[in-house]
Amino acid sequence: LIVSDNETAINALKEEKFTVKETDVIVVGVKDEPNGLNTMLEILEKESINVEYLYAFVSSKTDEAIVVVKIENYEDGVKALEDANANILSKEDLAEL
Repeated sequence: LIVSDNETAINALKEEKFTVKETDVIVVGVKDEPNGLNTMLEILEKESINVEYLYAFVSSKTDEAIVVVKIENYEDGVKALEDANANILSKEDLAEL
C-alpha cells in the first residue's frame, strides 16, 4: 500500500492484527509509450542495481506512466535515476495523482 500517512495506516493495520512492514520505494514517471519502462530499467541495469519488484499505473492527471520500484539499494537507485534526470516523484506529487 502507498498511503499519505504511514504512521496512521501502520497503526490501523496493526490494530486489526495485520503484519506490517514499511518499505522504501522509488516512484518514477516514465513516458507512457513503448520502451518507456525499459528506458528507466536500463538506467538501473547500467549501475548493476537489481529490481526486487515494481508495479505501474496510469493517471488521467498526467501523460506519464507511474512506476513504483523496490530495489536492493534505495540510495544508489535514487542517485542513478537523479543522475540520468529521471522524473522521480515526491510523496506530494504522488498524492496529487
